[in-house]
Amino acid sequence: MLLHPPQVADGLAAAEILRAEDPDGFAALAETTVEWHYIPEDGRIGNGRASGPVIKLDPASGAVVQLRWSNKDRGWLSRAETVQVPHFYRGYRRFASLLNEAPVQRSVRLEPGAFLLLDNWRVTHGRRSYVGKRSLKGASILRRTWAGAQRMQEAAEATGELKQYDAPEPDIRTSLRRLDEGTSKEYAAQGPLWAALVTPSALTAQVLSLLRSMDGEHTRFGFRVNGYEHSLQTATRALRDGADEEMVVVALLHDVGEALFAANHGEIIAAMLRPFITERSYFVLKHHDLFQGYHYAHHFGLNRTARDALSDSPHYTACVYFTDAWDSLAFDPDYQSERLAVFEPMVARVLGREQYALTPDNPKNAVAWKETDLGVTDAHAHVPATCES
Repeated sequence: MLLHPPQVADGLAAAEILRAEDPDGFAALAETTVEWHYIPEDGRIGNGRASGPVIKLDPASGAVVQLRWSNKDRGWLSRAETVQVPHFYRGYRRFASLLNEAPVQRSVRLEPGAFLLLDNWRVTHGRRSYVGKRSLKGASILRRTWAGAQRMQEAAEATGELKQYDAPEPDIRTSLRRLDEGTSKEYAAQGPLWAALVTPSALTAQVLSLLRSMDGEHTRFGFRVNGYEHSLQTATRALRDGADEEMVVVALLHDVGEALFAANHGEIIAAMLRPFITERSYFVLKHHDLFQGYHYAHHFGLNRTARDALSDSPHYTACVYFTDAWDSLAFDPDYQSERLAVFEPMVARVLGREQYALTPDNPKNAVAWKETDLGVTDAHAHVPATCES
């Protein structure tokens, strides 16, 4: 006999209620990185680990796009700012309460053989007490696998080649052993998979993930702020100094290259952003580490004026101002920086530009993916390139 049917709750609806009731608590759940660990029945932390906020927002629209909710698997707040901790736990308690309230809950009675499909990014689920015997089998599908199948379906519909669900899965693996052996049909099948990687939302999520990964003791290097805090402070100083949006984004992301490869980090992020930025911004990113040395290189017996070798560049003054007015000052633990949420829409807009629109003579423009290529679209429309060079 089934006494209490399974319960599911609309987590996105609960999140919106929390946003209206307690904006600070909502913001803390959206901005505080939490360590998540799969903890099996024996109590030992397993290999399944992840990190991220409880509530993930779309950087452009601010809409809730994902929930991370598993109280059993929630770890510590290793990256929380002290001022956010009370807001986080107040918001966390209220969010837990909302998920157990009738307005967002539904009961689902499962008969033998029933199939229940849930979106774990939105729906929380559990089972209440039960008298008798039951057998439940669960399985998970990665969201990117599901989304990839959806994109393939949409591409097939757009070309009139509607995919039949009872037909065998197409094999998009090629027979080539070298690139010049591929056929147009084979590359057409693979294209949407590659093009989906460079949509504005995908690129924004990727670069902000790298930025968040710098939030910890591993990027402090003896300073009183870590690399993530330094980046927020640099961007905030640029914003409050009246810099244009592109330069604010440059200030926010200027050290992200360190998350990939510590040596020559300026050139790494410069190369990453080059399709979307002006030559001025590219120069600033590429050389800011050299220009920054003016403030400390002599303490290591190095030439602090080495940046003057580039004084003939039309962007020399811009890079000097970047390092002297913002970058070199952004190590103050008492400075009140803006939250990352303030800058996320700016990043999305810059990465939403058509690639190389600001530098059309760049030869890589000929092979850059465009939003309309191969039927792949993105929720964020391209932004006209208006930033002056």
